[in-house]
Amino acid sequence: MRVVTKLVKTDFFIDKIYVDEHGQLVMENSQDEKMRVRAYMDASDVVAAFKKGLSLDVIRFVAKAPITARRTKRSATSTVEDRPSKYPTGGNPRP
Repeated sequence: MRVVTKLVKTDFFIDKIYVDEHGQLVMENSQDEKMRVRAYMDASDVVAAFKKGLSLDVIRFVAKAPITARRTKRSATSTVEDRPSKYPTGGNPRP
């Protein structure tokens, strides 16, 4: 999950999701992380997130996710030699 504010730009990974004693959904990252994050959501937040999730852009993103993930995985595993050169001679230009 990525959080971007005027003061902070950070990524965090959810380690635990549970419901606390007040009935709020709580998402926490690992205690080993540099910046401890605990996000709370009550029922109205969940309903709002669900409604936002039904937007056409989000549905399109979810539909493309398997294709994008496969493409990203393939490009991450290819080596420099596998990638075509952007120069017509096939190599880097001479200085």
